[in-house]
Amino acid sequence: MDRLRPRYFRHVEFQVVDGEEVSRFHLCWVLHYFLHRALVRRLLNVHARRSGLKRIIFLRAHGSNRSTTKYCYFHGRKVKSVQDWIDAHDGLANALVVGACNCHNLDITAQHSIIIHPNCSWCLQEFMRVKGGGYIRVFVPGVGYVEKNYHLFNKVIDGLV
Repeated sequence: MDRLRPRYFRHVEFQVVDGEEVSRFHLCWVLHYFLHRALVRRLLNVHARRSGLKRIIFLRAHGSNRSTTKYCYFHGRKVKSVQDWIDAHDGLANALVVGACNCHNLDITAQHSIIIHPNCSWCLQEFMRVKGGGYIRVFVPGVGYVEKNYHLFNKVIDGLV
């Protein structure tokens, strides 16, 4: 498996809380489709150099659509807040990747780590089909969401923002 794993997956911690049996190989490919855009990878590299944070923590869970005001996921039968998970892991890793459906396209924030999460309900087949990464949102601490603004993405990378 290590031969097929892209270089930027060396420092990844996977947290699978949806109760499904999945292989590390499958998780790596799911993560690949979250991070396949060159701009996202460049942003992560620059942020890692600036912040000194190296790891990626990937939460794999089923999203909950019970709340229209709070981004939540299922941990077993319990509904938990994605923002609470982020607050608990913020500053422990360069990036926190949330692999849970975000049915209502809700916002989340962080102080130290870059947050990458979907903007809707998603499945791996859709990520594979949409080459431009149209289903992800990227939150940069101190800047906000940058995925819809190519120029802002580059300003953050160049250190102008």
